[in-house]
Amino acid sequence: MIRLLINITICFIISSGLAFGQFDIIKKVKEKVEKKTEEKVDEGIDNTVDEAFEGNKEKENETETETETEQTTENSNDVVNENSGTTKKKEQLKSYSKFDFVPGTNLIFYDDFSMDAVADFPQKWNTNGSGEVVTLNSYPGNWFKLNNAASYIPYLETGSFGENFTFEVDFLYNVPENQNYGTLYFDFFSSDKVDEVPTSSGPNAPGIMFNMNAAKTGSADFTAVGVSQDLERSNPNRTDVKAFNDGVVNRLSFAFNKQRFRVYLNEKKVMDLPRILQSGISINRVNIRTWYWNTDYDYSILIKDIRVAEGQPDTRNDLITKGKIVTHGILFDSGSDKIKPESYGTLKDIATTLKDNSSVKVKVVGHTDSDGTDESNLDLSKRRADAVKSALINEFGISDSQLETDGKGESEPIGQNDSPEGKANNRRVEFVKL
Repeated sequence: MIRLLINITICFIISSGLAFGQFDIIKKVKEKVEKKTEEKVDEGIDNTVDEAFEGNKEKENETETETETEQTTENSNDVVNENSGTTKKKEQLKSYSKFDFVPGTNLIFYDDFSMDAVADFPQKWNTNGSGEVVTLNSYPGNWFKLNNAASYIPYLETGSFGENFTFEVDFLYNVPENQNYGTLYFDFFSSDKVDEVPTSSGPNAPGIMFNMNAAKTGSADFTAVGVSQDLERSNPNRTDVKAFNDGVVNRLSFAFNKQRFRVYLNEKKVMDLPRILQSGISINRVNIRTWYWNTDYDYSILIKDIRVAEGQPDTRNDLITKGKIVTHGILFDSGSDKIKPESYGTLKDIATTLKDNSSVKVKVVGHTDSDGTDESNLDLSKRRADAVKSALINEFGISDSQLETDGKGESEPIGQNDSPEGKANNRRVEFVKL
């Protein structure tokens, strides 16, 4: 009995111990679970925080990448813009690819009005009306302002321009916004009366009478009439070409080759008349006329850089026989090494000679007038020679090994620097056979 009671007591104690032990285990398990839960929660929070930070880092990286991309794009745009500028220059030169005008070799007359005082009438001209030298906000240098219904003639003390000669002029219309452009006339004629100014209807003399009527749309009407020795006028020759650029400087170029008469407006040939000039007529005068405008408005036409030159370049003979090509037909912006697009005809002519004589090496030598310092002119002449070399290589495929460059600045003048003609003669590019 006692043994039974002892066993029962032991079982009770054991059961109680197990129960209490189970509670301890459960408590420990609970504590462990809570601890693990806390750890997991902490881990989850840490992970969430880490993810948040990582996300921010990724966003920062994305932002940095986007910023770099934007900067790269901006830089790319800069490059594109720079390339666009280069392309624009090339396209501008390329737009003259059909421009075969080459100016005469011997300068007869040149005027950029740099020697005239503003508000004065230019000293090398005469008129039956009025005009004055002015400056413009948008374009450098002096300009000659032509007024309504007048004739303007330069003093040209020469018996003849020769069978082959060229005439060039830059012009700019100053016309009210609500008005169209008027007509500009050019008379090329023969006369022994140096000081006589033709009427507004033109000279009564043999030669060619030409006029251009431009519109703001860019279209322009051109008319040329030949006048015989007997003062009989030919039937009008007319063309209509969209070549005029509104609101900017335009350039007219005329080429006479015996009886042949060619006209270019900017890069386009607008007339080519093979026999308009009667044989035997020797041109020695040029007259610029304006017609009657609406006097209720302030009209004017401005001109600059008038150039008359005789002769035709013989580049192959000059290079091979004489050992040097001297050209005034490669033009630059003032104080710059940027080649003007109207130089294309001259560059093409020289490039053809170099290609036909590919074994001949030449040195491209730049020359300036005396405006500016010796140092700046020397630097400018070298940069211009380099620009010509680059154009011949990039635009015309001349081999780099065929060309060297140099610049002489103002140190080797071929004319006096005290007149527009002298300065224009000194501004030149030479190709010297090596």
